[in-house]
Amino acid sequence: MPAEIVIVAQVWVAEGRLEEALELLREDVEYTHANEPAVPRFALHRDVDDPQHLTMIEAFLNEDVLAEHRASDFYKDLMERLDHSGVLERRERLVLEPLGMGDPAKGYLA
Repeated sequence: MPAEIVIVAQVWVAEGRLEEALELLREDVEYTHANEPAVPRFALHRDVDDPQHLTMIEAFLNEDVLAEHRASDFYKDLMERLDHSGVLERRERLVLEPLGMGDPAKGYLA
C-alpha cells in the first residue's frame, strides 16, 4: 500500500551546531526505523551546496500513523531539544499528498 502522506521537513542548522544537530537527527532516524514499522520512508539528506541545510523525507501510510509518530514521547522530546536549544536557525515543513500518476511503482515515494 503506497504512502498517503509525504513530508519534506527542512532545517537550517545554527553555525557551530552541525554535529549536535546531526546526532539528534541520527537518533530520530534510528528510533523511527526501529520503532515505527508503519513509516515506510524516513531518510535524512544534506544539501550539497549548504551543509547546514538538512532535509528529512518522510512517508506515512495515513493520518493515524502520522499522528502516532507525532504523539510519541521521543518525538516531543526531540522537537523540544531542536526548537529550544539554539541548534536550529529555522525549520520548515511541507506536507504532501501523492497523486500517484503514471506507473504505480514510480509514482509514489513509498
